Amino acid sequence: MLFHVAVTLALLLHGRPCGGDFLARVHMVGVKGSVSVSTDSQTISANLSGICEDVNISLHEFPVTYGASRDSCHPRNIGPSSYHLRLNGTGLLQGHFQLRLGCSLVVETCGHRACANLHDTSGPLHTWRAFFRSFVVGHAYFLRVSDLHPLTALTELALLEGSPVSAASLYFSNSCHTDGKQLLGNVEVGNRLEAARNRTELSVTTVMPFVLLQYRGQWACAEVRALRSKEASSQFGMQGVNGSFVFRQESPFHPTQVEINLWKLGGLAGHYGIHSLPVPPRQESREDLCSDVGTGELWNPLGVNRSSSNYPARFGSTHDQWELGSLSGRHGSLDGHQELQTTLTDWNLPLYGTSSIIGRSVVLFKRDNSPWVCSTIHQKGEVVTVLASFHKGLLGRVMFRQLLENPDDDLSILVELSPISGITTRGHNWHVHELPLQTHAENCASTRGHFNPHSVPTGGNYSQECKASNPLLCEAGDYAGRHIPIILTSPTLARYLFTDTSSSLSGADSIVGKSLVIHGAESAMSRIACANLILLTPKQGKTSSWLGSGDALGELKASQTSDLDPTSIRITFQGLKGRAGGFHIHQLPVSGGSVDPCSDARIKGHFNPFGVKMSASPAVRNGTDDQYEVGDISGRRGSLVGRDQMTIQFTDLNFPLSGMHSTLGRSLVIHYTNGSRMQCTSFLPDLAADEDRVQAKAVFTGSISGTIYLTQLLDSYGGSSDTIILVDLRTLSETPEKKTTLQWYIPTEEQGAESYNPYEIPNQAGHPSLCGPLSPLHCKVGALTAKHGALTAGDMKLVTDCNLPLTGDFTVIGRVLTVKGETQELLSTRIIPDIPVTSLVFPRVTPFNRSDFRDAVSLALRVPSWKVTLLPEGQDSNDSCHRVTFFVIGFKDTEVLASLQSTEFLWPFSASSLCIPGSDYSRACGILSLTLLSEICTILSILYTR
Repeated sequence: MLFHVAVTLALLLHGRPCGGDFLARVHMVGVKGSVSVSTDSQTISANLSGICEDVNISLHEFPVTYGASRDSCHPRNIGPSSYHLRLNGTGLLQGHFQLRLGCSLVVETCGHRACANLHDTSGPLHTWRAFFRSFVVGHAYFLRVSDLHPLTALTELALLEGSPVSAASLYFSNSCHTDGKQLLGNVEVGNRLEAARNRTELSVTTVMPFVLLQYRGQWACAEVRALRSKEASSQFGMQGVNGSFVFRQESPFHPTQVEINLWKLGGLAGHYGIHSLPVPPRQESREDLCSDVGTGELWNPLGVNRSSSNYPARFGSTHDQWELGSLSGRHGSLDGHQELQTTLTDWNLPLYGTSSIIGRSVVLFKRDNSPWVCSTIHQKGEVVTVLASFHKGLLGRVMFRQLLENPDDDLSILVELSPISGITTRGHNWHVHELPLQTHAENCASTRGHFNPHSVPTGGNYSQECKASNPLLCEAGDYAGRHIPIILTSPTLARYLFTDTSSSLSGADSIVGKSLVIHGAESAMSRIACANLILLTPKQGKTSSWLGSGDALGELKASQTSDLDPTSIRITFQGLKGRAGGFHIHQLPVSGGSVDPCSDARIKGHFNPFGVKMSASPAVRNGTDDQYEVGDISGRRGSLVGRDQMTIQFTDLNFPLSGMHSTLGRSLVIHYTNGSRMQCTSFLPDLAADEDRVQAKAVFTGSISGTIYLTQLLDSYGGSSDTIILVDLRTLSETPEKKTTLQWYIPTEEQGAESYNPYEIPNQAGHPSLCGPLSPLHCKVGALTAKHGALTAGDMKLVTDCNLPLTGDFTVIGRVLTVKGETQELLSTRIIPDIPVTSLVFPRVTPFNRSDFRDAVSLALRVPSWKVTLLPEGQDSNDSCHRVTFFVIGFKDTEVLASLQSTEFLWPFSASSLCIPGSDYSRACGILSLTLLSEICTILSILYTR
């Protein structure tokens, strides 16, 4: 039924008019159309379809938040009605009402309620937001159309403890101090069970940086930030399909605009939608990244039931009747399209709040309903990423992402965890705790309690009151309360994506530098795993010096925030002289000093981990990134034929800088037009300002000879890169006809057979498939063959290991690396760093604290403590003296290091002549006797433990 009415009303507008007409676009429960109100002609016009004979229209005090709730039109969400009128085919029942910013309109018909926001058509709505997190919790929105109009304040506030007995006063201010404050008015505050909502028409037109709230002598302060429109996009470059989806939403009170540009669909596409998880990084050549295992199920946070009788049978129903992720349900399928360029308005696709689509994925299906191509939705703007990496108790990571410029913005949390037991368990609570781990060997008990900066009370009915609908009633670190406890599945990885509205990665309430603790199954309080929350430094790569017969200059620089992000690449070449053809990443780095550094014998062929056949790749620049070898940059971006120079900048979906298929540590080759190699350069990890590099090697001599090189980057935040391992081993017996296969591992003991296992990974007797190249965290640190496969003598190999620390408490430097041929005995050699190693001996400190020792060395050498790594402890000569061996990343001054043996700045680790090997005191302290010397040793021991 289509209904249109235009009538003149005696609009009694209490207070000031809002300037301009108001319009509400309705698109809900089968009702479509618009209702407009003209303040000039004093008329209401309704153009609605999908309505019954009787229609009731009401105005409400608060706006609709689109996509936030299945019951978004309920008075508890939009407030009570302030005006009613009835459309019954004969006319309107008049009444008195006010038109204000932030009001919403409800249409009741056919037993349903449809609602929409009333927007002033004279200009865009400007919105500011402030969060209170102290003795009072809640938020305040400030609305305005133009600089000439006064502000409207919408507040929702509650006391954390007690019941309110009076109103609170609201002020604007230039700071959190009360000097120079500007009174805005009085507002009601509610209690923990029911917040109080207020609408206040202000007399001021200017927004100040802070808003203060005074209640019975207590003050709360919140920063006021402009609520800018959000934009997010997903870039497609997979299986020949190119294009993008761009999503824009002005505020939570506006619909979302979707701009779609797709081409090369070939008429193969069917339905499409938003799925709950981001696209995982590619690991195998035949991997189906777009299946439910990769991208999760269709995003349906509001629980729309496909089996319901109200579920729409076809395209054309209102947007709320479909699952939030069902784009083709709301807008039609892609059947028959070769390409598509269109802009859509979606009323059920939020970029704000817990139902946000940011961080999730767009998936296109083929006409036979099989998943085809997919892309992650990335928010526009500079994003800060924080990572908790789990290696012990649980395996995997939890990644937090938020806009850098706004600590009040939504926070995306990606959980990817797996149990070491191989057994599925449920009901694991997860919280941020107050303190970080000081060493990798520390127990999770050292992290103290939950992070609760605003002293949210946790007694009484906290477990029932802290929930998704009341996030500010939860401790800041209580993610299980605001979301859900985690199910740890096995053998598949448990993956979740949450959008959190109540925690931050910057500002006074930042969780960075604290720890994330996973508790036991079925809500047990035991702490089964913990990890520090570390700021993730983007991975960067840069080419080095050029070698070869050409004269080209320039470089390739690349950066990737995480393995979920595309890689940004910038290339500048000069001096090509029209002689160059293609350019590619090759498997191995360039080694200086060789006669032919760019030869196949030195750097091998193109880096091609997924086995792509170049003959089957599309013509140059005619395909998607995945249709070319990872190393074939010129195939994806264009050759150098006929050029003297090239400058190009682009993002690449097939150029990883981390993980098992990382391009870092390899080489870049420019070819002549005939395909021969003109020049080459190593493509190496590039250091950021807060990073340093540690390098080590294991040198073999004898029947197996050669070197295994190891490189890792560390940063000041406590993070580390993957370890790049370059293997160059030969055997005396190798021939071109028969290559020797070598097993390799790092044992727990020098002559042992067990792999080094500091993270206590159990033997996977029941689940032997858990450990392997695709799941290296399920392997023991020293199990190199299991993680990377066997070696072939005479065949250089480069691998990337995410589970081989070169620094910290579990460093493999100082341990031995063992190789074994098919018929040969074990050969072992120690892994040594490329910087000096220092050994100090001092009277034993009980208990010895590795973190305190690092801090003492840091102070003495004036270097950051994260650069100090203690090597595995050896056997002490006696029980009264302690020996510690360590190295300092980037520190090569051996004289200064040697002087540490006698410096007083290392107290209580200062050396004494009594503990220097060979001294009379050193020998005497090792003998228990009833002498004065024995008593002195005892006294010293007591002093050093204080």
